[in-house]
Amino acid sequence: MKKANLNATLFLCLILCFSMMLTGCKSMKEINDMSILSGAAIDYDTVTNRYRVTGEIVNKSISTASEDNVVETIYADGRSLAEAIENCNEVDSRETYWSHAKTFVISNSIAKNQGITPLLDYVLRNYKMRISINLLVSNLPYSSQVLDLKTSSTNIKFLDLDKMLVTSQGVATAAPTKVYQAIDILKSEGIQLSIPIVSAREDMAVVNGTAIFREDKLVGSLNQEETIYFLFLQNRVERGNISTSDGSITFRIENNQTKLVPKTEDGKTVLQILIKTKASVSQISSSKKYTPEELEIALQQNITDGCQKVISKMQKNIKSDALGFGKAIKEENGALWDLMRKDWDVEKFPKLPVELQTQVKLQLGETH
Repeated sequence: MKKANLNATLFLCLILCFSMMLTGCKSMKEINDMSILSGAAIDYDTVTNRYRVTGEIVNKSISTASEDNVVETIYADGRSLAEAIENCNEVDSRETYWSHAKTFVISNSIAKNQGITPLLDYVLRNYKMRISINLLVSNLPYSSQVLDLKTSSTNIKFLDLDKMLVTSQGVATAAPTKVYQAIDILKSEGIQLSIPIVSAREDMAVVNGTAIFREDKLVGSLNQEETIYFLFLQNRVERGNISTSDGSITFRIENNQTKLVPKTEDGKTVLQILIKTKASVSQISSSKKYTPEELEIALQQNITDGCQKVISKMQKNIKSDALGFGKAIKEENGALWDLMRKDWDVEKFPKLPVELQTQVKLQLGETH
């Protein structure tokens, strides 16, 4: 009898334990109680000296709402970026949820004057945000104006910008920069930060061009045509199209490898850049008949000229080693880098001799 009572007591205890384990979590929130953001545009008002964050909320019911009401926009101000982001909770009846945010668009003004460290620092410290968020620099008067532009995929602008970055990377018109990548570069020596640019083409949002930084501040930019050669030099070209200056021949890049090799002789350091490219002919809009050798020479000259112009612009005008020449020297010869690291971007990098070698192999079909 006692054994039966003991078994019954143990059984009741087990039921009680299991029931406690199956209760809801106190910290859990219903999705209807949250505003899920796809991203944000960040501006700075020089009159009030306050940041403004414009966010895009995407968690309305698509099945019951019209297309125009699938998303909504909220904005908030603050003396600091962190304060502005936190103040978003005050202008919405639901708690803002940032874990699904894909893109941050930073105003050109902030990038030049305040720098992007406040944003990177906030994201890194905030467990609610992912460090895989994409960064874009706006070429518009205000970064929030990107929400007024059309995108071709969906009505959710920041998600579309994320998709556009993937597409741009595939055709070498931009190379995505995520928060964690920006943080890593800012902590590194011998390489500066670069971030894709979003701008307007008529009423459409386009991702093209590259913002170049020194430390955490914007100091120059490359246009779309210059960007592909910038990516060649960074060994970040997967695919892409290159046309001759007169547009008569267009080549499709199939594969590329770029190596930076520092060489020091008699106390003089030269950076050798070796570019090996495989390509095919995409189009010839000319009645002229080209030999395979002529086509290879045309592409080789095009890549060489384009890369030399970008190197010259980076060294003489922008004076920022976003190409990573210093990093290549550091990895090859740490002792030499110790001698060159001081004032590298504004003194040593602009004077570094560069030797460029380009090898092209065409996969030829019909050449007209």
